[in-house]
Amino acid sequence: GSYAAGTDVFLTDRDGFFFPSENVEVLDVVLPIPIAEKEGIYIRDAASGRIRTVVGPSNYIPDPTREHVVPRPLDAERERLYGIENREVETSALAVYVPPSFAVLVTGKTSREVVVGPQTRILDFDEELEVLHLSTGRPKSDAEKLSTCFLLIDGNKVSDVVRVRTSDHVEVDVSLSYRVSFVDDAARERWFRVKDYVGLLCDHLGSILRAAARTRGIERFESEVLRTAILGEKGADGPRRGRTFEENGMLVYDVE
Repeated sequence: GSYAAGTDVFLTDRDGFFFPSENVEVLDVVLPIPIAEKEGIYIRDAASGRIRTVVGPSNYIPDPTREHVVPRPLDAERERLYGIENREVETSALAVYVPPSFAVLVTGKTSREVVVGPQTRILDFDEELEVLHLSTGRPKSDAEKLSTCFLLIDGNKVSDVVRVRTSDHVEVDVSLSYRVSFVDDAARERWFRVKDYVGLLCDHLGSILRAAARTRGIERFESEVLRTAILGEKGADGPRRGRTFEENGMLVYDVE
């Protein structure tokens, strides 16, 4: 090709010998960047400013005349929420491992994607993980919430204590353990619509339990009354139907 004086030219994909002269000189040698499987780096195009993600396994050689490797710093709290440990360099792309039976919501400027484990997801430069803020304690309270990006979608267990009053005005503290799954697989993004699904679950079911308790005196107050109020009547040839939450596709399929 023809090049104007002073132009930097990046020579790649060539084997052989190169002889510098008074007209041509070697400015630098660019070594390949080794990228292992399930790892990546961020590359900015100098002309457009657009940043893309290069995912391994590969030995990537950036063109220094038009490409730059850019870092993505992450504070300690985000590293904890994302489950990222021992990140060696800030130029490494963020790799999030989603364990089995868990899901995360990856959000970008123009995209939303639910990732279900087990798998490793490389985040693009503008992508983040949605953060859930869950009620804690027994009984459940929003005074001190647990922040997490990982939603347990199968075999989830939520415990609570609900104080109820029977029809003869006897107060009873009921210790409960709900079994929860997220079953609307066709609309996975709905799982993350409620940022505190624990609070929603315990508030709603607590109200149902208090209403059911008011229909019985203490002598006829049984756990079966509460199970039926939450899960529905037991069928002759099948299990109880459970209770589904339309807000986020959550299903309570058992309670102890």
